[in-house]
Amino acid sequence: MKQTPFKSASGFTLIEILVVIGIIAVLSTLAYPAFKIALRRADQSSGLNKLRNISQAMMLYTNDHDGFLPGPLWPGQVMESDPARTGRLVRELGSYLGYPDRNEITLVRDFAPRLLLYRTPPAALSVVRPYVMNLDFTNAEGEIVRPMGNLAADTNATSIKYVNLPAEIRSKWMMSDADQTHPQVIGTTWRPFTPAIPIYANSRNALFYDMHAEILPLNAF
Repeated sequence: MKQTPFKSASGFTLIEILVVIGIIAVLSTLAYPAFKIALRRADQSSGLNKLRNISQAMMLYTNDHDGFLPGPLWPGQVMESDPARTGRLVRELGSYLGYPDRNEITLVRDFAPRLLLYRTPPAALSVVRPYVMNLDFTNAEGEIVRPMGNLAADTNATSIKYVNLPAEIRSKWMMSDADQTHPQVIGTTWRPFTPAIPIYANSRNALFYDMHAEILPLNAF
């Protein structure tokens, strides 16, 4: 009796397997940019929520300090709370961000965007500047107004009461993500301690003096 070669009804040929692998590779390549964008948006939303938490902490601070805003401050802000260093917003707000012990040096990670923490080597966390402050304004009379002081420009400057904040300043951004291309970071001595480019590529998160936070395009600064 003549035997016929065995053939599996459920098997795949080598060509079929290679075609499927090729299709999967093409779909993965097409999906990766969308996945990367979605991941960046999630990171930016997380950073925006951290700014909102900072705004809430700031309002609690003003309530406990007779209405005065924190200050005077340095333009470039770090996440290291040091009781011996003035001008650091994180030192003033640490207890309102869940770090009540102000008697020792502490890294307040809730003061920095998650993506920045991920990209910064652990040894550099104490010196990296997550944010830049917008501290100097000129009013209609041509006078300099510094709502939170500015230790880089005037060591005697003090903050003002939030209720005394001029209406035109309330619509201005107060602090934003810092990077080496930021107009208010370029030319500073601490520029090397900021990311080389904006951490969210084509936008930055910002907190305004009216205490709302939003995403701004790069040309808004």
